[in-house]
Amino acid sequence: MVRVQLLRSGRPATGTLEAITTTASHHPAPTRFPRAAVGLLLTLLAGAGLAWAALAFADGAVALTDIDYRTEFVDDRWWAASLLLVVPVFLLSRTWGGLGVAVTAYLGVIQFVIAAVTVHRYQVSGWSDGLESFAYVEATGFTATFAVAAFLGWAAGRRKRTRPV
Repeated sequence: MVRVQLLRSGRPATGTLEAITTTASHHPAPTRFPRAAVGLLLTLLAGAGLAWAALAFADGAVALTDIDYRTEFVDDRWWAASLLLVVPVFLLSRTWGGLGVAVTAYLGVIQFVIAAVTVHRYQVSGWSDGLESFAYVEATGFTATFAVAAFLGWAAGRRKRTRPV
């Protein structure tokens, strides 16, 4: 511990009423690493879990009548739920700027894996008509949304760190 004597008038301390004594310790400042690491882990697990749910809960080809079928090789509700991950991407990017790029790349790869599995399921099942390739457009849109959230989080964190006190 360091003991520092400060005076209001700037002259040497002559009495006890003039001196203000403060103590300072040399402990390192607490970091945000553990909280950000937990957020990162939960975001990565949520991204993989939502991808699994989108593919696992799809109905496949369902007969409606003797000649009518409904095909669903990816559950759109679970796939769209992955858009909720823009919030943790924003928050992680605000805390650690470079982390947003890595999380965006990870989530983008997951979106393209979902699209590839969906296209493959359509082709293997014989229900392919070429329009299933638009799943890649949805994956591109999701990845772009994550990238925008990462950029906005980085910009907010940068502004927060450079704000004068």
